[in-house]
Amino acid sequence: MTQWHVEVICKDAILLAFLTTCLQEPSCTVVEKNSERFYILEQGCQPLYRSSDLPEAKQDKHYYWLSTDFDEYTDAQDVLRDAQLQIPFLNSILRLKYGIRISAIQTGNVYRAEQDRLIKETALFPPITGRRATSVSLLQTINAQHPNMAALWQAAQKYPEVEESMQHFANQWNWFNLYKAYEVIMKETRRLEVDQKIKKGTFDKWTRGRSLDFEQSAHKERHSSLGYRPKRNVKIVYMSLSEATEFVTHLFFEWLQTKPL
Repeated sequence: MTQWHVEVICKDAILLAFLTTCLQEPSCTVVEKNSERFYILEQGCQPLYRSSDLPEAKQDKHYYWLSTDFDEYTDAQDVLRDAQLQIPFLNSILRLKYGIRISAIQTGNVYRAEQDRLIKETALFPPITGRRATSVSLLQTINAQHPNMAALWQAAQKYPEVEESMQHFANQWNWFNLYKAYEVIMKETRRLEVDQKIKKGTFDKWTRGRSLDFEQSAHKERHSSLGYRPKRNVKIVYMSLSEATEFVTHLFFEWLQTKPL
């Protein structure tokens, strides 16, 4: 079975190094590995290998994503497609834990491990520009708060409804995506209340009495001025997008506590 290494890249090298300390899940292990990397040059029927002298290969450190999911594939393009489908979840976790301004992680090329060297099997050149440095102590402090990044990853793997909500968090945090995430949480929580698996009124407690404010704010922002019809005889305190983001992310973490890992 081939062990595939999917390079992960980010303009925040400190964040990449931090991931090697907190993500050691079978389906998501981030490692730093500085094995010599080789590129395949096709010459007739015989592949030749040479050390790469491209600028990107001169970086001091390289980081890779290892996964038992990847190891099931025999073709590097299948590995790449799977990694590109899953990377939004990793970015979703980062944004939920550290906020929208955290640097995004990108997938780079796929490498095949061969003894003490890595053979490049794809030809991607993801655009990474600029540099950003994050405080290691800040990353560690926030990750120590429950749930940590590993627990969030496990929850998305274990519960389809958590995965669904995180798909919306992985996208731009606008009114549309926030409302879609809210809907997933609301519908599942209401079902748990009806089934008496959690106490009735739990959702209202989590929302601190502002569910209608959020819903009406989202409806107002998602529709044209002609399409929105406010509720009559009900006082609505409209939210800003920033307030709505805090509201839905708070709700997500409250809801996640009902999911044993």
